[in-house]
Amino acid sequence: MHRHSDWGVLAIGIFLFVAPLALGLPGRAADGEEMIDAFAPIMDEEAVAETVRYYDDVFVPLGDAAAGLGDGSAEIADDLDGVLDEVSGGLDHYAPLVGTMDEQRANYDSVAGLPDLRLFSWFVMLPGLLLIAIALWRIYTERVDVPLTVPPEFVEEYERSRELA
Repeated sequence: MHRHSDWGVLAIGIFLFVAPLALGLPGRAADGEEMIDAFAPIMDEEAVAETVRYYDDVFVPLGDAAAGLGDGSAEIADDLDGVLDEVSGGLDHYAPLVGTMDEQRANYDSVAGLPDLRLFSWFVMLPGLLLIAIALWRIYTERVDVPLTVPPEFVEEYERSRELA
C-alpha cells in the first residue's frame, strides 16, 4: 500500500508543472531567446572589436581634442556652447558599455550556444507531467486489500451449523 507516497509524487509533479507557469518561465524564455538573437550581430567578435577600436582610437582622442578647443578663443567656446561637456559626458557614459561588451563576448557566445531557451521550461514541466500521470495511475488502479475480519460469534454459529449437518 503506497498510497501516501503516491500523493507525495503527485504533489511534486504538480509543483514541477505549475511552478514554471506561475513564474512566467515560458514567456520569459521566449523573450530571452529574442534578445539573444537581436544582440547576435552586435556581439559578433568582429563587431565588438570594431566598437572597441572606434571608442579607443576615434572617440577618446576626439574627446581630448574637443576639450582642447574649449581653451581657445571665446568665439569658438560660444559656438560650441555645451557641446564639449556633452562629448566628455558621453565618453564617460559609454565607457562601461564598451568595456562590458569587450569583456563579456565569450560569455555571450556560451549563452547563445545553448539550445533554444523556450525548451528549458519543458525540461521541468515534462517530468512534472510524467510524475502526475504515474501518481494518478497508481492512485486509481492500486487495489487496496482489506483483510476480512469475521466476528467470533459468526464463526461459532458457522461451526455449530456444520456440526448439525
